[in-house]
Amino acid sequence: MRLLSYMKAQPVVLIVDDERGPRESLKVILSGEYELLLASDGRQALELVKNHPVDVVVSDLKMPELTGIDVLEGVKAWDPTIEVILLTAYGSHENVDAAIERGVFEFLSKPYDIHRVREAVRKGIEKKRGLSLS
Repeated sequence: MRLLSYMKAQPVVLIVDDERGPRESLKVILSGEYELLLASDGRQALELVKNHPVDVVVSDLKMPELTGIDVLEGVKAWDPTIEVILLTAYGSHENVDAAIERGVFEFLSKPYDIHRVREAVRKGIEKKRGLSLS
């Protein structure tokens, strides 16, 4: 019964960015369709993942202390089914390779296209939940 109620629940997206502007921008882009959790750093993000059901994490790559790669590793260690989307203005081959090795779902460059962000989140939720939301 719990599984059925979870499957019907509004998808949960965790937005992680150390800068308020991009965090709020993503909140506006994704609001209405999903339950949103916000974190201002990697440690807070990992605490939220451990204490709330999360379908998709959208995280900045370059953050102080824990980077987006660190968040990706921590999320996948906690629950490998959570999909992680990384956003960055610094898309070096090393970052992309490291993210792919750790199971990133999508890697988007900043400035990001609103439609690409929405599409990546929708596809991540579909993959996490094993269904089509279209």
